[in-house]
Amino acid sequence: MNMIAISNAALPKAHELNYSERLVLHALRQWVQNRALWSKVVLEFNRTCGPSKATEICESLDRLFRELGTTARRNLRLHKPVCCRVSPDELCLLNLIAAHQAGAACHADGLMRWLVPYWEAQRIGDQCRQIARMLFDAGYTLEHRTGADHRPTKSTASMLVLAKRYAVSPLLAPPSPEAIQP
Repeated sequence: MNMIAISNAALPKAHELNYSERLVLHALRQWVQNRALWSKVVLEFNRTCGPSKATEICESLDRLFRELGTTARRNLRLHKPVCCRVSPDELCLLNLIAAHQAGAACHADGLMRWLVPYWEAQRIGDQCRQIARMLFDAGYTLEHRTGADHRPTKSTASMLVLAKRYAVSPLLAPPSPEAIQP
């Protein structure tokens, strides 16, 4: 995908995110960098949402992050947990959850199809909708960004990568336009 070069200033900094967004962002980054510390993420959700809701939310986030690691169209680029920057992929995931909370189905669908192949979009979208609902029910909403000032850009900071763990079988891939004969 050819990305238009836009200033990194267009992306929000971590301190500009609301608390809910920072919580999900921290969970994502921690999950990728060091799963051994996942219990600290669960503890933070326990403090904010209560034990029963925290367990459900963290289990759903764990499933979502695992699925994105295996089904994403490409390696997702993430900043390290203490970085104040927000990568385009991190912002996309936050905005995907926020779009579901805002009821912006078309926007959520577009973000989902940018992240994962179409044959995975429904399943991953259902997981995101579930997480959005659980966060909302716990009293936490994410900011739904729709403006052009938050378009993805390339970042120059060192990043972690949520790498694809398994190759997709060519049998599951959609046919190329050349293979389809009228």
